[in-house]
Amino acid sequence: MHCCRAAYRTTQYRAERPRRSWGKSALIVGASAGTGAGIAGIVAGRRGVLIGVALGGGVGTLYEGAKRR
Repeated sequence: MHCCRAAYRTTQYRAERPRRSWGKSALIVGASAGTGAGIAGIVAGRRGVLIGVALGGGVGTLYEGAKRR
């Protein structure tokens, strides 16, 4: 019988960083694609818009991936 033993519990704490919502991540990637399209459209015309969207979206995705770590 163990009637007089004290029960000890260890508490573990985990630091949890605030996470960005899916909507905010999509907004950042979309805004960078739009900015790339706008700048490239001014500089290079219609063909530049397509290249700017691709580059802007890619850079936005890389930025989001780096910030999530």
